[in-house]
Amino acid sequence: MNKQAKFFAVLSVSLTVVIIVMGALWLQHATGGFPFSAGDGAPTGTMYTCPMHPTYISDRPGECPICGMDLVPVEEVGGAEGEGGVEGYTTVLISPTKQQLIGLKTTKVESRDVTKTIRTVGMVELDQSRVYRVHTRFKGWVEEVYVPGEGDTVYAGQPLVSIYSPELYTTQEEYLLALRSARELKDSSFSGVVEGSERLLDAARRRLKLWDISDSEIQRLERTGEPLEYTKLYSPYSGYVTKTMAEPGMYVQPGTELFAIANTSSVWVLADIYESELSYIKPGVKATIELPYGDTGPIEGKISHVYPYVEGS
Repeated sequence: MNKQAKFFAVLSVSLTVVIIVMGALWLQHATGGFPFSAGDGAPTGTMYTCPMHPTYISDRPGECPICGMDLVPVEEVGGAEGEGGVEGYTTVLISPTKQQLIGLKTTKVESRDVTKTIRTVGMVELDQSRVYRVHTRFKGWVEEVYVPGEGDTVYAGQPLVSIYSPELYTTQEEYLLALRSARELKDSSFSGVVEGSERLLDAARRRLKLWDISDSEIQRLERTGEPLEYTKLYSPYSGYVTKTMAEPGMYVQPGTELFAIANTSSVWVLADIYESELSYIKPGVKATIELPYGDTGPIEGKISHVYPYVEGS
């Protein structure tokens, strides 16, 4: 192809592009559609746009030349500066086209309780601060167990087990001897003798108390004047037995755990919270518990502890 042919070919393409552009401009003018924006030189009054093609804006009603939908009015473009604004603040006007492009959404201002609700699941566990251990403080052998097994309910002051302890039997005899001596010497004219007998009696009583001998047992000992061969241990708390190790004939010594008693008047609910929600969780925040069974309704509680670690999935 020679240079003259190439020239005519380029000229033909350029004329075609010019014709297409002029035709599009004429079509926009004929239908009243021109792209406007809020700024210098923008027209005022009611403008119309296509719901499907918000980039097309016209100053007169009609149909969208792209899809044929009816044009709908939009908010006035331009207008008096600061119209409808707040005194002391500048009004910013954003065209519908730009609103759609930047994803701007508006809503009516209203008063509302701003809260964050987190729903999760949890497991009911015992409150470890309300689980009590029953130990012996002397050597001996278990004679009889009064609690059948785990899960039984016990009450404060209820007998749990009876134990035979030679050293405890001897201590009871020493207490009775000190008691008889104090009673015989209480009318003595020697004050030192009276005070000495009372000190011996108090020391023997404290020794029994340190071995968890109840006041009622000591009073019975004073009333009968006979030492008990088998000493009963009583429950210091009310609750239900979660663990029992006591068996008839079992040898015990100081520190031997016989029972574990749990008080369920207060329990824990261990709940799993996602790491992204930890910023909303802190001690003292109210929590509502809904059980999947029964007809108890919502139970109100509060967060008492947040573990300082996270678990992997």
